[in-house]
Parts: sequence; C-alpha cells; structure tokens
Amino acid sequence: MNKIYEEMEEVLSEIKKLQKEKKEWKNSPEGIAYRKRKAKEYAQQYREKNREKIRKYQREYAKI
Repeated sequence: MNKIYEEMEEVLSEIKKLQKEKKEWKNSPEGIAYRKRKAKEYAQQYREKNREKIRKYQREYAKI
C-alpha cells in the first residue's frame, strides 16, 4: 500500500514539474512567438471557413 502512495507522489511531482516547465516556456520569447503564430493560423483558418458569413456581416454592417 505504501508503494502505491510513493508512486502516486512521483507521478504528481512529475506533473507539477512539467506544468512549471510549460509555464516557463509559454512566457519565454519562443513561447510567445509560438502563440502569436498559432493565433494567426487559427484566424486565417477561421476566415477561410467562414468567408461567406463574414462577407454577409460586412455587407449588413455597411448599411448602418
């Protein structure tokens, strides 16, 4: 029974370590550049997917 708790503690400490590394990476210049690039890619995919809806909205908005 004690062995199970020890293994769980190891797993939890590994998870915390990985979460800390992820947070540090996200705040690094490389992580910030990655998020910006992913945001641009997502926005481009969204615009392509919803091109007609966006145009319809723009035409409707122009009438106001």
